[in-house]
Amino acid sequence: MIDVFNGDEGWSLDKEGIEETSAVTLDAFQENLRRGMDNFFRFRFNKEEGIVLRYGGMDLVDMKQVDWVEVSDREHRVIRIAIDRNTHLPLRAVNFQRDPDTRNPVEEVDYFSNYQTIQGVVTPFRVSRSRAGRRISESVYTSVQFNTGLDDSLFTRASLEERWSKIGKKK
Repeated sequence: MIDVFNGDEGWSLDKEGIEETSAVTLDAFQENLRRGMDNFFRFRFNKEEGIVLRYGGMDLVDMKQVDWVEVSDREHRVIRIAIDRNTHLPLRAVNFQRDPDTRNPVEEVDYFSNYQTIQGVVTPFRVSRSRAGRRISESVYTSVQFNTGLDDSLFTRASLEERWSKIGKKK
Protein backbone atom coordinates (compact mmCIF):
# COMPACT_ATOMS: atom_id res chain seq x y z
CA MET A 1 0.00 0.00 0.00
CA ILE A 2 1.20 3.50 -0.85
CA ASP A 3 -0.34 6.61 0.71
CA VAL A 4 0.38 10.03 -0.79
CA PHE A 5 -0.62 13.28 0.90
CA ASN A 6 -0.19 16.61 -0.86
CA GLY A 7 -1.65 19.66 0.86
CA ASP A 8 -5.40 19.19 1.17
CA GLU A 9 -5.44 16.08 -1.02
CA GLY A 10 -4.50 12.46 -0.51
CA TRP A 11 -4.65 9.13 -2.33
CA SER A 12 -4.02 5.47 -1.58
CA LEU A 13 -2.75 2.81 -3.93
CA ASP A 14 -3.34 -0.83 -3.03
CA LYS A 15 -4.06 -4.09 -4.87
CA GLU A 16 -7.50 -2.77 -5.85
CA GLY A 17 -6.20 0.45 -7.41
CA ILE A 18 -6.21 4.13 -6.46
CA GLU A 19 -8.75 5.86 -4.29
CA GLU A 20 -9.16 9.27 -2.70
CA THR A 21 -8.16 9.44 0.95
CA SER A 22 -11.17 9.90 3.22
CA ALA A 23 -11.68 13.29 4.87
CA VAL A 24 -11.24 11.65 8.28
CA THR A 25 -7.87 10.13 7.30
CA LEU A 26 -6.70 13.39 5.71
CA ASP A 27 -7.71 15.38 8.81
CA ALA A 28 -5.90 12.90 11.08
CA PHE A 29 -2.76 13.13 8.92
CA GLN A 30 -2.79 16.94 8.96
CA GLU A 31 -3.40 17.05 12.72
CA ASN A 32 -0.49 14.65 13.24
CA LEU A 33 1.70 17.03 11.22
CA ARG A 34 0.62 19.98 13.37
CA ARG A 35 1.50 17.99 16.52
CA GLY A 36 4.83 16.64 15.28
CA MET A 37 7.96 18.11 16.85
CA ASP A 38 9.94 18.30 13.59
CA ASN A 39 7.15 20.03 11.67
CA PHE A 40 6.43 22.32 14.61
CA PHE A 41 9.96 23.71 14.74
CA ARG A 42 10.74 23.69 11.02
CA PHE A 43 7.53 25.21 9.67
CA ARG A 44 5.54 26.78 12.51
CA PHE A 45 7.85 28.11 15.23
CA ASN A 46 8.59 31.84 14.72
CA LYS A 47 6.11 31.91 11.82
CA GLU A 48 2.75 31.72 13.61
CA GLU A 49 1.19 34.00 16.15
CA GLY A 50 0.47 32.53 19.56
CA ILE A 51 3.35 30.04 19.80
CA VAL A 52 4.61 29.89 23.39
CA LEU A 53 7.84 28.24 24.58
CA ARG A 54 8.24 27.39 28.30
CA TYR A 55 10.96 25.77 30.38
CA GLY A 56 9.56 22.79 32.29
CA GLY A 57 12.47 21.92 34.58
CA MET A 58 15.11 19.23 34.95
CA ASP A 59 14.46 15.49 35.17
CA LEU A 60 16.01 12.07 34.68
CA VAL A 61 14.86 10.20 31.56
CA ASP A 62 16.34 6.86 30.50
CA MET A 63 19.15 7.42 33.02
CA LYS A 64 20.06 10.73 31.36
CA GLN A 65 19.69 14.23 32.72
CA VAL A 66 17.22 16.21 30.64
CA ASP A 67 15.60 19.60 30.48
CA TRP A 68 11.89 19.62 29.66
CA VAL A 69 10.69 22.26 27.21
CA GLU A 70 7.02 22.85 26.47
CA VAL A 71 5.74 24.39 23.24
CA SER A 72 2.09 25.32 22.72
CA ASP A 73 0.04 26.98 20.00
CA ARG A 74 -3.21 28.95 19.78
CA GLU A 75 -5.28 25.77 19.47
CA HIS A 76 -3.83 24.52 22.78
CA ARG A 77 -1.72 21.80 21.17
CA VAL A 78 1.15 21.16 23.57
CA ILE A 79 4.38 19.28 22.90
CA ARG A 80 6.63 18.49 25.88
CA ILE A 81 10.19 17.69 24.82
CA ALA A 82 12.88 16.03 26.93
CA ILE A 83 16.25 17.40 25.78
CA ASP A 84 19.44 15.60 26.82
CA ARG A 85 21.56 18.03 28.86
CA ASN A 86 24.83 16.67 27.41
CA THR A 87 24.02 16.29 23.71
CA HIS A 88 21.18 18.86 23.48
CA LEU A 89 19.21 16.32 21.40
CA PRO A 90 15.58 15.37 22.00
CA LEU A 91 15.02 12.01 23.72
CA ARG A 92 11.22 12.22 23.93
CA ALA A 93 8.36 14.30 22.62
CA VAL A 94 5.07 14.01 24.50
CA ASN A 95 1.68 15.30 23.44
CA PHE A 96 -1.91 14.64 24.37
CA GLN A 97 -4.75 13.95 22.00
CA ARG A 98 -8.43 13.49 22.64
CA ASP A 99 -9.91 10.03 22.27
CA PRO A 100 -12.58 10.49 19.57
CA ASP A 101 -15.09 8.31 21.44
CA THR A 102 -14.60 9.28 25.09
CA ARG A 103 -13.02 12.73 24.57
CA ASN A 104 -10.55 11.80 27.34
CA PRO A 105 -6.91 12.84 26.89
CA VAL A 106 -4.58 10.15 25.55
CA GLU A 107 -0.82 10.51 25.96
CA GLU A 108 1.28 9.92 22.84
CA VAL A 109 5.07 9.71 23.21
CA ASP A 110 7.78 9.67 20.53
CA TYR A 111 11.16 8.21 21.59
CA PHE A 112 14.38 9.11 19.76
CA SER A 113 17.69 7.24 20.09
CA ASN A 114 20.78 5.92 18.32
CA TYR A 115 21.69 9.33 16.89
CA GLN A 116 24.20 9.41 14.03
CA THR A 117 25.48 12.31 11.93
CA ILE A 118 24.52 11.95 8.27
CA GLN A 119 25.46 14.67 5.78
CA GLY A 120 25.98 17.03 8.73
CA VAL A 121 22.52 16.32 10.21
CA VAL A 122 22.33 14.55 13.58
CA THR A 123 19.62 11.95 12.97
CA PRO A 124 17.88 9.42 15.24
CA PHE A 125 18.18 5.95 13.72
CA ARG A 126 15.57 4.54 16.11
CA VAL A 127 12.19 6.22 16.52
CA SER A 128 9.30 4.64 18.34
CA ARG A 129 5.84 5.80 19.38
CA SER A 130 3.53 4.78 22.18
CA ARG A 131 -0.08 5.73 22.74
CA ALA A 132 -1.70 5.34 26.15
CA GLY A 133 1.36 3.39 27.31
CA ARG A 134 1.33 0.86 24.44
CA ARG A 135 3.94 0.83 21.68
CA ILE A 136 2.19 1.40 18.35
CA SER A 137 5.18 1.79 16.02
CA GLU A 138 8.93 1.54 15.84
CA SER A 139 11.30 2.41 13.01
CA VAL A 140 14.94 1.38 12.91
CA TYR A 141 16.92 2.88 10.07
CA THR A 142 20.02 1.31 8.56
CA SER A 143 20.77 4.20 6.20
CA VAL A 144 19.51 7.71 5.62
CA GLN A 145 20.03 10.24 2.81
CA PHE A 146 18.99 13.87 2.69
CA ASN A 147 18.20 16.12 -0.27
CA THR A 148 18.17 13.34 -2.85
CA GLY A 149 16.39 15.45 -5.46
CA LEU A 150 12.97 13.78 -5.40
CA ASP A 151 10.71 15.48 -7.91
CA ASP A 152 7.52 17.09 -6.55
CA SER A 153 5.57 15.24 -9.25
CA LEU A 154 6.05 12.00 -7.25
CA PHE A 155 3.51 13.31 -4.75
CA THR A 156 0.53 13.47 -7.11
CA ARG A 157 -2.35 11.26 -8.16
CA ALA A 158 -0.83 11.10 -11.66
CA SER A 159 2.30 9.51 -10.19
CA LEU A 160 0.20 6.84 -8.46
CA GLU A 161 -1.72 6.22 -11.69
CA GLU A 162 1.58 5.73 -13.52
CA ARG A 163 2.72 3.27 -10.84
CA TRP A 164 -0.62 1.44 -11.01
CA SER A 165 -0.31 1.12 -14.80
CA LYS A 166 2.98 -0.76 -14.23
CA ILE A 167 1.97 -3.03 -11.36
CA GLY A 168 -1.82 -3.16 -11.31
CA LYS A 169 -2.51 -5.28 -14.32
CA LYS A 170 -0.22 -8.14 -13.25
CA LYS A 171 -2.39 -11.00 -12.04
